Amino acid sequence: MYTIKNLPEDFVVDEEYNPPDLDGGRFSYFLLKKTSLDTSKALEIISRKLKLKSGMIGYGGMKDKNSTSTQMISIKNLIPEMAKDIRLENMSLCFLGKGSVPVTLGSHAGNRFKITVRNLESTENLPKGSTIVPNYFGEQRFGSSNYVTGKALIKGQLDPDTIKHLQSMDRRMAMIYVHSYQALIFNKSLSSFLRTGKIIKIAHQDLIIPHECIKEKPFPMVGFATDPEKFEPEIKKSVLETMNEEGISFRDFIIRKIPWLTCEGTERNMALKADCLEWEYGPDEIHEGMNKCTIKFRLPKGGYATVLLAALFG
Repeated sequence: MYTIKNLPEDFVVDEEYNPPDLDGGRFSYFLLKKTSLDTSKALEIISRKLKLKSGMIGYGGMKDKNSTSTQMISIKNLIPEMAKDIRLENMSLCFLGKGSVPVTLGSHAGNRFKITVRNLESTENLPKGSTIVPNYFGEQRFGSSNYVTGKALIKGQLDPDTIKHLQSMDRRMAMIYVHSYQALIFNKSLSSFLRTGKIIKIAHQDLIIPHECIKEKPFPMVGFATDPEKFEPEIKKSVLETMNEEGISFRDFIIRKIPWLTCEGTERNMALKADCLEWEYGPDEIHEGMNKCTIKFRLPKGGYATVLLAALFG
């Protein structure tokens, strides 16, 4: 069985962002570099050190704890010199300039990865240049039980204390629970639509990787406004069957006890295309007698490297 993230330097991700217009506005831009620290924890540390409300820090995407990563953030109404006081062994901030537009969720262009996959017996040829796999959500989306909390929230089954806790949270962080359950429905529906192929496991789900190449087309991320009639019949069937299995309706995504967590729904490409794909095998210095593969590639925003690796090595 292949392994990843044995060492922090085994999983390197650099966020691609469009250079902001440095017009001297009220948002300070920083390049955040971190090791063994996820984005939410890093922002929590920065907020505490600078005595900021969490909503004053903007970011493009969440980065996993078990990695070495760089990404751009923005901080509203900050004197840049104040950030110099943040000195941690596994995190640094580099001031880029000031502008009038905040960094927002999904505003980055994509991510570039350099990953070492270990404990490999064989050295099979992999695709080079580009490849396409199902655009499933990876383990990072689900956490240990985020989707469980999300499902209970959608079905109105949370206890009053948990509801009170969610009401006190920053909206972006609380939405993680709704988005986690939404992602689980997406994965189950897409796997049902694909029908046959090899099996990979994500968040306790068996998901299909088809043997043939899949086409890039929109697939529903369900919410209260999702109209299944706008999708082809087989997609509609897969989504409705999953919703029925889960015992929920589209209108359940209107969350009356916490209205600001209500989820309208959207679409997501069912295919994930990896570009700039390069790889190289060598001896694994951690697992004696085994091989490792260092693989580089680019993914669009929202794509999960762990899903690509599962499709290639699983």
